[in-house]
Amino acid sequence: MDMYITQHSKELIAKKPKGKQFLEASDVDALGVMIRSFWSQHCDELPAEFDSVISFACAAVERDKMKKLEYIRKALSAALAAGGIAAIISAVGLALGWGASLISSIVSFFAGISLTGPIALAVIGGVATIIAGYMAFSTDKEEEASEKALKILREGIHDILPDVWSKYGKQWKD
Repeated sequence: MDMYITQHSKELIAKKPKGKQFLEASDVDALGVMIRSFWSQHCDELPAEFDSVISFACAAVERDKMKKLEYIRKALSAALAAGGIAAIISAVGLALGWGASLISSIVSFFAGISLTGPIALAVIGGVATIIAGYMAFSTDKEEEASEKALKILREGIHDILPDVWSKYGKQWKD
């Protein structure tokens, strides 16, 4: 999937005028459509984990603060629906340059405890606030944001594939 993302992102960037050769939210959305289409060609169900990773990547490049927060809301909503929040937070944390100890602490917390009810909502809400705040107030240049979005896509998809495959692998059609 990494090569697929790299190939299509290079094609999108190559079409851009000189001086604007970076991905924007619409380009990341287009990559998301390609990823979803590729998966849909081989499997009848589309995992919510893909929507989460793609929405986080869109948030990384979105310049409008309100749209950025909407992408983050969609990403977290999809992650919660999929139940794969630990892998997604890990991938996003790596892509955003968080330290390994912070990421492993957060992931261990989610993976090591069974959270339910209001406590789960409060904890996940806290982590969501941290991610949203970091991304919303990020002052990355367009090129840096574009690289972060690609890193989120590559690492995010890579990290969710084992879970996705265990859930949907039996439905895979060649």
